[in-house]
Amino acid sequence: WVLSVVINITCSDTKEKGLGIYYASVGGGIGWVWILCMPATLWFLVSAIFLEGSWWEFVYSFVVGFFAKATAREFQNSSAEWNIKNQSKKDDFKNAEDAFEEEDYETAYKLYLSLAEQGYAEAQLYLGGMYDNGEGVPQDYKEAVRLYRLSAEQGDCKAQGCLGLMYEKGKGVLQDYVLAHMWVNLSTSKGSPFSIGLRENLEKKMTKQQIEKAQEMARNWKPK
Repeated sequence: WVLSVVINITCSDTKEKGLGIYYASVGGGIGWVWILCMPATLWFLVSAIFLEGSWWEFVYSFVVGFFAKATAREFQNSSAEWNIKNQSKKDDFKNAEDAFEEEDYETAYKLYLSLAEQGYAEAQLYLGGMYDNGEGVPQDYKEAVRLYRLSAEQGDCKAQGCLGLMYEKGKGVLQDYVLAHMWVNLSTSKGSPFSIGLRENLEKKMTKQQIEKAQEMARNWKPK
């Protein structure tokens, strides 16, 4: 009741009143709690008619409050579901790492593959490494490049460095120092120590024009 009065006096905005009174009346729970809150709804209806002379505003504001709460609940549910799925992916990735360390490549491959297909950047990177080095799978540079690229395009600095190295060596792709420098430079800008040495070695093989072009490409690059 007190909350209803405060809302009616202090809130000039109809939507604010609607959301406030909804929580005051039926937002508190179910069962006996809901029953106890019902007088607040009746009080607001009376005050809306006699203090403001606007019964339709009450109806409108109550509907607004109902849908506002429904939207908030939907957001909370979707957020909780996302957190559960995200934690599940982290757990699967940790299990894949453990399996790889124990040289259980079959288990590691299955877990990395499942995560990679869901767009998990780190899994794409590690699966690419398995194909790059022929660990648990036949060595396949083209597949390694494909997976490195998927991860690198999401902004993973390690994958960017690996992809740059593939372009430098011409493994799985045509050798291209400009693209190699671009990817390595992107990786270096994120603090990857592995890529700093790569960039220095690359620049020894490149012309000034090639370096400038690669730098421009890096500046214009955006993650997908």
